[in-house]
Amino acid sequence: MEPTGAKRPKVYVLGEAPGRIEDEENEQFVGASGELLRTRVPREWRDKIRWNNVVRTRPRDKEGRNREPTDVEIACCRKSVESDIAASKPLAIFGFGAVTLKWVAERDGITLWRGRRFPVNVGGHECWYYPMLHPAYILHQEGEKRGYAEQLKEVFALDLKRAFAEVDSLPEAVVHTREVAEHGIGIVTGKKSGDLERLAKLLVWAKKLKVKGFDWETNALRPYAVPGFTRGLTTVESASPVSPPSRNRRTVDAYGTTASAPRFSAIPSRCVSGTGSSPPDVSNGRPNGSRRCMPATAERPAGGRSSTPS
Repeated sequence: MEPTGAKRPKVYVLGEAPGRIEDEENEQFVGASGELLRTRVPREWRDKIRWNNVVRTRPRDKEGRNREPTDVEIACCRKSVESDIAASKPLAIFGFGAVTLKWVAERDGITLWRGRRFPVNVGGHECWYYPMLHPAYILHQEGEKRGYAEQLKEVFALDLKRAFAEVDSLPEAVVHTREVAEHGIGIVTGKKSGDLERLAKLLVWAKKLKVKGFDWETNALRPYAVPGFTRGLTTVESASPVSPPSRNRRTVDAYGTTASAPRFSAIPSRCVSGTGSSPPDVSNGRPNGSRRCMPATAERPAGGRSSTPS
């Protein structure tokens, strides 16, 4: 099944796979789940959307019923779907269901990710991705939990409304690399020659500063019982401290993890002491024009496409 809709869309709607009716009519989202979705698309957006699925042929079981696509089916269709997204260059992808989330970001748990947005790179094209519940999953709940299904419909409508309202004012989507994420962070593992000396120099330098932070991370409640731990040291320029961001701000790191924004954005490689001395060389270079984090939207859980949402 070929993609349908606008050739230069602002929004790229990406589903999991065609159902029976879609297969018969050769068009995406025209069955019952499609009706639930299309009736919630604002009229002014209908000619600005392109429609496609992760798998472009209907997956069927032995009885001819719909089933979730296999990894092999997904892999076979990936190149053509990626190429179409790269060629049409949408501002945002609205992805429906757990399979689609896994396809674009290698993430599980659509109920945890819906209501957010994050930058993605698909076929070399960087844009924003909005994970949403699959309408088929919502309809499936009507036969089991009527009240729950109505709540999911409200959540679904609100997610779509917010996403459409944001598209025209979205900031540039920048997908972080490990190099960007580790900029300004000295990583001492003890596996390289001179690591101990580097760490000692850093601690001596930091001792002279008026403001510094120390963080000790372990993988257990009893840190002395396990061999592995992580220690982090952050210093702030004493001559002109960095203003802390809003406490309500959230950030997404290079690996897609959402976390509270740091209280100070200064990092060792950029800080100097009151006397103008520089820290030891423990940091990595920063690519030109790169940014370390991008804003994320609020997240609240709720459901996916099949009877098992994640």
